[in-house]
Amino acid sequence: MSRQIKITIDEEMYAALCSRARELGFMGVAPIIRQSVLQAFGSPDTGFKRISVPVAAYLEFEKYAEAKRLGSVDVFAGFAMQQYMGRFPAKTPPKSQDGKTTGE
Repeated sequence: MSRQIKITIDEEMYAALCSRARELGFMGVAPIIRQSVLQAFGSPDTGFKRISVPVAAYLEFEKYAEAKRLGSVDVFAGFAMQQYMGRFPAKTPPKSQDGKTTGE
């Protein structure tokens, strides 16, 4: 079950949030607010973690992601990592803390 929360902001703040959302690859203001709140107060462990990686050719990746309609470099990076891991799996499957093999 999910709940909606309504907030009111002025036009200046909305414009700033729109600009920041585009910079970070979000599709709108609502996702960036949701992510900011969850980062500030913590979120339940969903198995997703945020990583930061310096990228030398960011503009090239951004153009490619846009051309392929992937949305953002973040989405492209996740997609590329999944493809790579599918082609070159680890020699031994990773194990969870309880000793069972994950993913099977």
